[in-house]
Amino acid sequence: DETLLDIYSLNLDYDDDDEQILVVRKSGDSSATMRIIVADYSPSTRRWSRAWEGSTLATKVRTFQLAVYDLVGDHNLNIVCVGINDANQQTMTVFWKTGAEGGGPALNFTKVFETEADAVTVETSDRPDSYKLGQSNAESWPISVWRSDAGSDNFLDQVKETWVWSFHDRGYVKTSQ
Repeated sequence: DETLLDIYSLNLDYDDDDEQILVVRKSGDSSATMRIIVADYSPSTRRWSRAWEGSTLATKVRTFQLAVYDLVGDHNLNIVCVGINDANQQTMTVFWKTGAEGGGPALNFTKVFETEADAVTVETSDRPDSYKLGQSNAESWPISVWRSDAGSDNFLDQVKETWVWSFHDRGYVKTSQ
């Protein structure tokens, strides 16, 4: 009961074969949120299998974008999903690769950030050469979230939140507003 909306081919686990990220939604339900599925190919069985699934807050198909990059700075790829929901708010959902924990699947992701707001952006910056050469980790990139100021009479006033990665919390935490 799924409709396939898009496919991305990427190497998420640094093996010889690419995985596929499928963007799907329940068939016949245009208000349903979009989900992503990581499919892994097994050369021995010559079959694709669902390795992992996650949900997002986005509902509008034409606005959905998926990017894969190291948001945290730990040399692992994160899946970043951005879109618009039915309330016309921007959504962002970030999945962090957690790897094979306790004998589980190697392609396992955890939702580490999710919000819906007026605007959401990742504040990227250049990373040092030691990170680029694989010699060290780098600072994580913060996420900025802008929301309408409910306490103001001016509908243009906004509140900015800054979210920063926390290894202790295994997710993004709000550090300022």
